[in-house]
Amino acid sequence: IPGPLYHSGVQAAVAPLYLGGTVVVIKKFDAEHFLKTIEKERVNFTFVAPTMLERILKLPEEKCKYDLSSMKVIVCAGAPCPDYVKANINGLFREQGASVNVFSEYYGSSEALMISILRPKDYEEKPERYKSVGKAIVSETRIYNHEKKAWCAAREIGHVLIRNPRIYQVQAGNSDDINASFFEVDGVYWYDDGCIGYLDEDNFLYLTSRSKDMIISGGVNVFPTEIENVIKQHADVMDVVVIKVDDGDLGEVPGALIQMVDGKSIDESELITFCKEKGLYGFKLPKHIRIIDKLPKSDAGKIRKSELEKEFHHLNLPESAGNVPNAIGEGVD
Repeated sequence: IPGPLYHSGVQAAVAPLYLGGTVVVIKKFDAEHFLKTIEKERVNFTFVAPTMLERILKLPEEKCKYDLSSMKVIVCAGAPCPDYVKANINGLFREQGASVNVFSEYYGSSEALMISILRPKDYEEKPERYKSVGKAIVSETRIYNHEKKAWCAAREIGHVLIRNPRIYQVQAGNSDDINASFFEVDGVYWYDDGCIGYLDEDNFLYLTSRSKDMIISGGVNVFPTEIENVIKQHADVMDVVVIKVDDGDLGEVPGALIQMVDGKSIDESELITFCKEKGLYGFKLPKHIRIIDKLPKSDAGKIRKSELEKEFHHLNLPESAGNVPNAIGEGVD
Protein backbone atom coordinates (compact mmCIF):
# COMPACT_ATOMS: atom_id res chain seq x y z
CA ILE A 1 0.00 0.00 0.00
CA PRO A 2 1.87 3.11 -1.21
CA GLY A 3 -0.94 5.57 -0.45
CA PRO A 4 -2.74 6.85 2.66
CA LEU A 5 -4.73 4.24 4.57
CA TYR A 6 -7.73 6.55 4.96
CA HIS A 7 -8.34 6.60 1.18
CA SER A 8 -11.53 4.69 0.38
CA GLY A 9 -9.97 2.75 -2.49
CA VAL A 10 -7.08 1.58 -0.33
CA GLN A 11 -9.51 -0.45 1.79
CA ALA A 12 -9.54 -2.97 -1.06
CA ALA A 13 -5.78 -3.33 -0.66
CA VAL A 14 -6.25 -4.17 3.02
CA ALA A 15 -8.69 -6.98 2.17
CA PRO A 16 -5.97 -9.69 1.86
CA LEU A 17 -5.58 -9.52 5.65
CA TYR A 18 -8.96 -11.22 5.96
CA LEU A 19 -7.79 -14.04 3.71
CA GLY A 20 -4.52 -14.72 5.49
CA GLY A 21 -2.44 -12.55 3.19
CA THR A 22 0.37 -10.12 3.98
CA VAL A 23 -0.05 -6.36 3.62
CA VAL A 24 3.05 -4.22 3.12
CA VAL A 25 2.60 -0.53 3.95
CA ILE A 26 4.96 2.11 2.58
CA LYS A 27 5.17 5.12 4.90
CA LYS A 28 5.69 7.58 2.04
CA PHE A 29 5.62 6.98 -1.70
CA ASP A 30 8.94 6.97 -3.50
CA ALA A 31 9.01 5.58 -7.04
CA GLU A 32 12.22 3.55 -6.77
CA HIS A 33 11.41 2.33 -3.26
CA PHE A 34 8.03 1.15 -4.59
CA LEU A 35 9.73 -1.08 -7.18
CA LYS A 36 12.35 -2.25 -4.69
CA THR A 37 9.62 -3.25 -2.24
CA ILE A 38 7.82 -5.32 -4.90
CA GLU A 39 11.03 -7.27 -5.49
CA LYS A 40 11.87 -7.69 -1.81
CA GLU A 41 8.39 -8.66 -0.57
CA ARG A 42 7.24 -10.51 -3.72
CA VAL A 43 4.16 -8.26 -3.93
CA ASN A 44 1.45 -9.42 -6.34
CA PHE A 45 -1.30 -6.79 -5.82
CA THR A 46 -1.27 -3.04 -5.24
CA PHE A 47 -3.53 0.01 -5.39
CA VAL A 48 -2.12 3.25 -6.82
CA ALA A 49 -3.01 6.72 -8.10
CA PRO A 50 -1.99 7.72 -11.66
CA THR A 51 0.65 10.16 -10.36
CA MET A 52 2.54 7.26 -8.77
CA LEU A 53 2.76 5.38 -12.06
CA GLU A 54 3.82 8.55 -13.90
CA ARG A 55 6.70 9.01 -11.44
CA ILE A 56 7.80 5.40 -11.87
CA LEU A 57 7.99 5.93 -15.63
CA LYS A 58 10.09 9.08 -15.12
CA LEU A 59 12.79 7.12 -13.26
CA PRO A 60 16.14 6.73 -15.07
CA GLU A 61 16.43 3.33 -16.75
CA GLU A 62 19.05 2.09 -14.28
CA LYS A 63 16.61 2.63 -11.38
CA CYS A 64 13.95 0.36 -12.92
CA LYS A 65 15.99 -2.85 -12.98
CA TYR A 66 14.12 -4.70 -10.24
CA ASP A 67 12.56 -8.14 -10.42
CA LEU A 68 8.84 -7.45 -10.81
CA SER A 69 7.83 -10.98 -11.81
CA SER A 70 5.58 -11.45 -8.76
CA MET A 71 3.16 -8.68 -9.75
CA LYS A 72 -0.25 -9.75 -11.05
CA VAL A 73 -2.58 -6.77 -10.53
CA ILE A 74 -2.05 -3.01 -10.26
CA VAL A 75 -5.38 -1.28 -9.56
CA CYS A 76 -5.35 2.40 -10.45
CA ALA A 77 -7.99 4.94 -9.37
CA GLY A 78 -8.39 8.42 -7.90
CA ALA A 79 -8.21 10.16 -11.28
CA PRO A 80 -8.27 9.05 -14.94
CA CYS A 81 -4.90 7.59 -15.94
CA PRO A 82 -3.44 8.63 -19.33
CA ASP A 83 -3.51 5.84 -21.90
CA TYR A 84 0.23 5.97 -22.57
CA VAL A 85 0.93 5.51 -18.85
CA LYS A 86 -1.23 2.37 -18.76
CA ALA A 87 0.53 0.87 -21.78
CA ASN A 88 4.03 1.83 -20.62
CA ILE A 89 3.50 0.45 -17.11
CA ASN A 90 2.46 -2.86 -18.64
CA GLY A 91 5.58 -2.69 -20.80
CA LEU A 92 7.88 -1.97 -17.86
CA PHE A 93 6.50 -4.76 -15.68
CA ARG A 94 6.59 -7.24 -18.57
CA GLU A 95 10.22 -6.31 -19.26
CA GLN A 96 11.03 -6.90 -15.59
CA GLY A 97 9.43 -10.34 -15.43
CA ALA A 98 5.66 -10.01 -15.01
CA SER A 99 3.88 -12.80 -16.88
CA VAL A 100 0.67 -10.84 -17.56
CA ASN A 101 -0.46 -7.30 -18.26
CA VAL A 102 -0.81 -5.92 -14.74
CA PHE A 103 -2.79 -2.70 -15.21
CA SER A 104 -6.44 -2.50 -14.13
CA GLU A 105 -8.51 0.59 -13.44
CA TYR A 106 -11.84 1.59 -12.00
CA TYR A 107 -13.73 4.86 -12.05
CA GLY A 108 -15.88 5.83 -9.10
CA SER A 109 -16.47 8.30 -6.30
CA SER A 110 -17.35 8.44 -2.63
CA GLU A 111 -20.94 9.22 -3.59
CA ALA A 112 -21.37 6.57 -6.28
CA LEU A 113 -18.75 3.97 -5.27
CA MET A 114 -17.68 1.98 -8.35
CA ILE A 115 -18.99 2.91 -11.80
CA SER A 116 -16.78 1.27 -14.43
CA ILE A 117 -13.95 -1.27 -14.59
CA LEU A 118 -11.09 -1.63 -17.07
CA ARG A 119 -9.49 -5.09 -17.13
CA PRO A 120 -6.51 -6.35 -19.13
CA LYS A 121 -8.73 -8.48 -21.38
CA ASP A 122 -10.58 -5.30 -22.41
CA TYR A 123 -7.61 -3.44 -23.88
CA GLU A 124 -5.97 -6.65 -25.09
CA GLU A 125 -9.07 -7.15 -27.25
CA LYS A 126 -9.13 -3.50 -28.43
CA PRO A 127 -6.08 -1.33 -27.63
CA GLU A 128 -8.12 1.89 -28.08
CA ARG A 129 -9.80 1.01 -24.77
CA TYR A 130 -6.61 2.06 -23.01
CA LYS A 131 -8.10 5.56 -23.39
CA SER A 132 -11.24 4.56 -21.45
CA VAL A 133 -11.86 4.13 -17.73
CA GLY A 134 -13.47 0.77 -18.42
CA LYS A 135 -16.85 -0.70 -19.12
CA ALA A 136 -19.77 0.89 -17.28
CA ILE A 137 -21.08 -2.35 -15.77
CA VAL A 138 -21.16 -1.60 -12.04
CA SER A 139 -23.60 1.33 -12.15
CA GLU A 140 -26.20 2.26 -14.73
CA THR A 141 -24.43 4.99 -16.69
CA ARG A 142 -25.61 7.26 -19.51
CA ILE A 143 -24.43 10.48 -21.15
CA TYR A 144 -26.72 13.51 -21.13
CA ASN A 145 -26.72 16.91 -22.82
CA HIS A 146 -28.16 19.38 -20.31
CA GLU A 147 -28.47 22.17 -22.90
CA LYS A 148 -30.44 20.06 -25.39
CA LYS A 149 -32.15 18.12 -22.59
CA ALA A 150 -31.49 14.91 -24.49
CA TRP A 151 -29.52 11.70 -24.15
CA CYS A 152 -26.30 11.56 -26.16
CA ALA A 153 -25.61 9.02 -28.87
CA ALA A 154 -22.57 6.74 -28.77
CA ARG A 155 -19.31 8.78 -28.80
CA GLU A 156 -21.19 12.06 -28.30
CA ILE A 157 -19.72 14.08 -25.42
CA GLY A 158 -21.93 15.12 -22.53
CA HIS A 159 -22.38 14.86 -18.76
CA VAL A 160 -21.93 11.46 -17.11
CA LEU A 161 -25.13 10.52 -15.26
CA ILE A 162 -25.28 7.58 -12.85
CA ARG A 163 -27.87 5.44 -11.06
CA ASN A 164 -27.27 2.77 -8.41
CA PRO A 165 -28.57 1.90 -4.90
CA ARG A 166 -25.73 3.82 -3.24
CA ILE A 167 -26.74 7.05 -5.01
CA TYR A 168 -30.19 6.98 -3.46
CA GLN A 169 -28.64 6.65 0.01
CA VAL A 170 -26.65 9.79 -0.74
CA GLN A 171 -29.75 11.62 -1.98
CA ALA A 172 -31.73 10.69 1.12
CA GLY A 173 -29.08 11.61 3.67
CA ASN A 174 -27.06 14.53 2.39
CA SER A 175 -27.23 18.30 2.09
CA ASP A 176 -28.96 20.43 -0.51
CA ASP A 177 -25.51 20.95 -2.00
CA ILE A 178 -25.21 17.26 -2.85
CA ASN A 179 -28.85 16.90 -3.85
CA ALA A 180 -28.42 19.72 -6.36
CA SER A 181 -26.48 17.19 -8.43
CA PHE A 182 -29.58 15.03 -8.93
CA PHE A 183 -31.55 15.48 -12.14
CA GLU A 184 -34.87 14.06 -13.20
CA VAL A 185 -34.90 12.70 -16.73
CA ASP A 186 -38.02 10.99 -18.06
CA GLY A 187 -39.37 10.61 -14.53
CA VAL A 188 -36.19 9.01 -13.16
CA TYR A 189 -33.56 10.62 -10.94
CA TRP A 190 -29.92 10.49 -12.05
CA TYR A 191 -26.75 11.72 -10.32
CA ASP A 192 -24.36 14.05 -12.16
CA ASP A 193 -20.93 13.64 -10.56
CA GLY A 194 -19.39 16.50 -12.55
CA CYS A 195 -17.55 14.45 -15.17
CA ILE A 196 -17.79 14.96 -18.91
CA GLY A 197 -17.21 12.18 -21.40
CA TYR A 198 -18.82 9.67 -23.74
CA LEU A 199 -19.74 6.00 -24.07
CA ASP A 200 -18.70 3.95 -27.08
CA GLU A 201 -20.80 1.31 -28.81
CA ASP A 202 -19.64 -1.35 -26.32
CA ASN A 203 -20.52 0.78 -23.26
CA PHE A 204 -16.91 1.67 -22.43
CA LEU A 205 -16.67 5.05 -20.72
CA TYR A 206 -14.21 7.73 -21.87
CA LEU A 207 -13.73 10.80 -19.64
CA THR A 208 -12.62 14.06 -21.21
CA SER A 209 -12.83 16.49 -18.28
CA ARG A 210 -14.71 17.63 -15.19
CA SER A 211 -17.37 20.26 -15.77
CA LYS A 212 -15.92 22.57 -13.11
CA ASP A 213 -12.45 22.32 -14.70
CA MET A 214 -13.56 23.02 -18.27
CA ILE A 215 -12.13 26.19 -19.80
CA ILE A 216 -14.46 28.16 -22.07
CA SER A 217 -12.17 30.17 -24.32
CA GLY A 218 -14.00 32.51 -26.69
CA GLY A 219 -17.02 30.21 -26.55
CA VAL A 220 -14.97 27.08 -27.28
CA ASN A 221 -14.77 24.26 -24.71
CA VAL A 222 -11.17 23.38 -23.80
CA PHE A 223 -10.49 20.24 -21.78
CA PRO A 224 -7.49 20.69 -19.42
CA THR A 225 -6.89 16.92 -19.21
CA GLU A 226 -6.15 16.74 -22.94
CA ILE A 227 -3.46 19.42 -22.63
CA GLU A 228 -2.01 17.91 -19.43
CA ASN A 229 -1.69 14.46 -20.99
CA VAL A 230 0.36 15.90 -23.86
CA ILE A 231 2.71 18.00 -21.72
CA LYS A 232 3.32 15.07 -19.32
CA GLN A 233 4.82 13.11 -22.21
CA HIS A 234 7.80 15.47 -22.36
CA ALA A 235 10.74 13.60 -20.83
CA ASP A 236 11.80 16.56 -18.68
CA VAL A 237 8.36 17.27 -17.19
CA MET A 238 7.57 15.60 -13.87
CA ASP A 239 4.00 16.88 -13.54
CA VAL A 240 1.67 19.57 -14.83
CA VAL A 241 -1.71 21.09 -14.11
CA VAL A 242 -3.67 23.21 -16.58
CA ILE A 243 -5.90 25.87 -15.03
CA LYS A 244 -8.25 28.65 -16.12
CA VAL A 245 -6.58 32.02 -16.57
CA ASP A 246 -8.57 35.23 -16.89
CA ASP A 247 -8.39 36.85 -20.33
CA GLY A 248 -9.87 40.21 -21.29
CA ASP A 249 -10.57 39.13 -24.86
CA LEU A 250 -11.50 35.42 -24.68
CA GLY A 251 -12.79 35.29 -21.11
CA GLU A 252 -10.64 32.31 -20.13
CA VAL A 253 -7.53 30.69 -21.59
CA PRO A 254 -5.48 27.67 -20.50
CA GLY A 255 -2.43 28.24 -18.31
CA ALA A 256 0.08 25.48 -17.56
CA LEU A 257 1.86 25.19 -14.20
CA ILE A 258 4.76 22.77 -14.62
CA GLN A 259 6.99 20.87 -12.22
CA MET A 260 10.19 19.77 -13.94
CA VAL A 261 12.25 16.66 -13.38
CA ASP A 262 15.05 17.55 -10.94
CA GLY A 263 17.85 19.36 -12.73
CA LYS A 264 15.91 19.86 -15.98
CA SER A 265 14.57 23.03 -17.57
CA ILE A 266 12.53 24.02 -20.60
CA ASP A 267 11.68 27.28 -22.34
CA GLU A 268 8.21 28.26 -23.51
CA SER A 269 8.92 28.03 -27.25
CA GLU A 270 10.32 24.50 -26.88
CA LEU A 271 7.26 23.37 -24.97
CA ILE A 272 4.83 24.91 -27.47
CA THR A 273 6.68 23.21 -30.33
CA PHE A 274 6.44 19.89 -28.46
CA CYS A 275 2.68 20.39 -27.95
CA LYS A 276 2.16 21.12 -31.65
CA GLU A 277 4.12 18.00 -32.62
CA LYS A 278 1.78 15.99 -30.38
CA GLY A 279 -1.32 17.40 -32.09
CA LEU A 280 -2.36 20.38 -29.95
CA TYR A 281 -3.23 23.54 -31.84
CA GLY A 282 -4.77 27.00 -31.53
CA PHE A 283 -7.00 27.37 -28.51
CA LYS A 284 -5.69 24.10 -27.02
CA LEU A 285 -2.16 25.44 -26.64
CA PRO A 286 -1.37 26.87 -23.18
CA LYS A 287 -1.35 30.65 -23.41
CA HIS A 288 0.60 31.08 -20.16
CA ILE A 289 3.33 28.82 -18.77
CA ARG A 290 4.98 28.93 -15.36
CA ILE A 291 7.61 26.60 -13.93
CA ILE A 292 7.09 26.05 -10.20
CA ASP A 293 9.10 24.07 -7.67
CA LYS A 294 6.38 21.66 -6.59
CA LEU A 295 2.71 21.10 -7.36
CA PRO A 296 0.66 20.86 -4.16
CA LYS A 297 -0.99 17.45 -3.71
CA SER A 298 -3.19 15.72 -1.20
CA ASP A 299 -1.94 12.62 0.60
CA ALA A 300 -3.87 10.56 -1.95
CA GLY A 301 -1.79 12.03 -4.78
CA LYS A 302 -4.41 14.40 -6.22
CA ILE A 303 -3.30 17.89 -7.26
CA ARG A 304 -5.10 20.58 -5.32
CA LYS A 305 -6.25 22.46 -8.42
CA SER A 306 -8.63 24.81 -6.60
CA GLU A 307 -5.72 26.23 -4.60
CA LEU A 308 -3.70 26.76 -7.75
CA GLU A 309 -6.53 28.47 -9.63
CA LYS A 310 -7.03 30.93 -6.76
CA GLU A 311 -3.32 31.71 -6.76
CA PHE A 312 -2.61 31.84 -10.48
CA HIS A 313 -5.79 32.88 -12.31
CA HIS A 314 -4.20 36.30 -13.01
CA LEU A 315 -1.21 34.88 -14.90
CA ASN A 316 -2.03 37.23 -17.76
CA LEU A 317 -0.92 40.21 -15.63
CA PRO A 318 2.83 40.98 -15.84
CA GLU A 319 3.12 41.62 -12.11
CA SER A 320 1.83 38.11 -11.34
CA ALA A 321 5.17 36.64 -12.39
CA GLY A 322 6.80 38.16 -9.36
CA ASN A 323 4.51 36.21 -7.04
CA VAL A 324 5.39 32.80 -8.40
CA PRO A 325 8.45 31.93 -6.25
CA ASN A 326 6.42 32.44 -3.08
CA ALA A 327 3.16 30.96 -4.32
CA ILE A 328 4.05 27.34 -3.72
CA GLY A 329 5.71 27.25 -0.34
CA GLU A 330 6.47 24.75 2.36
CA GLY A 331 2.99 24.88 3.85
CA VAL A 332 1.06 23.48 0.88
CA ASP A 333 2.44 19.95 0.54
